[in-house]
Amino acid sequence: MTRPQPTKAGGAGRAFLHLVAREARTAWEGGGGAATPAAVFLSAAALMAFAVGADAERLAAAGPGALAFSFALAALLGFEQLYQGDLEAGAIEPLALGPLPLELVAAAKILARAAATLAPAALVAPFAAILLGLPASAAPAAFLTALLAGPALVAAGAAPAALAAGRPRGGLLIAVTAPPLMASPVIFAAGALRAAALGEPVAAPLLLLSASGLAALVIGSIAAAAALRLHLE
Repeated sequence: MTRPQPTKAGGAGRAFLHLVAREARTAWEGGGGAATPAAVFLSAAALMAFAVGADAERLAAAGPGALAFSFALAALLGFEQLYQGDLEAGAIEPLALGPLPLELVAAAKILARAAATLAPAALVAPFAAILLGLPASAAPAAFLTALLAGPALVAAGAAPAALAAGRPRGGLLIAVTAPPLMASPVIFAAGALRAAALGEPVAAPLLLLSASGLAALVIGSIAAAAALRLHLE
């Protein structure tokens, strides 16, 4: 069988946007939607604050990194569902034979997951930042950082999620392979948060975070598509 080609120039674009909307709706409705990542994010930030202690200077120094790590932990929890449902429903082959190449299918699922679960979780980033000792003036930067970090973090876990789908102890495979790939967005996010906490300009760190997210989206989509093709063999 061959993949049907879009009949118009904008056919692929419409198919991509339709897939993003469908996947976002599925991610929003399943597994706790946006509530679970937000709750995990806040809980992890609160635990980090308790672990660091009440010393204001120590909390301010550890806060940016702890906040970035807490958001990465919230992102990590959703990776196992990224492709598992499609595999169980037998939807991988229809997606591979659809109008979009698997690379764009993977990109659509990454963006949809980030938009449906992590973008709403970014709304609580200002509160998490204050819990971790960041000044109130850093709250807008905390929201923007979390918003930009979401797609980068999901893209970093896309290939491990595709490899783990349908495998025994797939969650363990994700837990071992995904965190090292998430290091880059976590580092850049922590840098942006640190700049905001110190009252320095955050434009450059946020641009670096955006660039790393774009690179992760491209590389992660290609790697995830290659992993999904293994399920078709």
